Amino acid sequence: MAYLGEVEISVTWAGRTVHIVGLNVDAENQALIAGLATTRSGCQARGEAIARHLPTSASRALTKARCTT
Repeated sequence: MAYLGEVEISVTWAGRTVHIVGLNVDAENQALIAGLATTRSGCQARGEAIARHLPTSASRALTKARCTT
C-alpha cells in the first residue's frame, strides 16, 4: 500500500484562523520543509509566551508539550 505525503497547517492570518490541507505533497521539497519549520517555531514561541502567564504547574505542563510536526 502506497501512502501519500500530506500536511495540515493551521495559521492565523488577517485576524482569522485558516486551515490548509495539502495532499500528495513532496516531502523532500526544501521550501516546504523550511516553511513548516518556520510555522512550528512560531507555534513553540506562542506556547512559551502563554506559559509565562500561567500558574507554575500549568506552565510546566505546557512547556513540555510540543507543537506537532
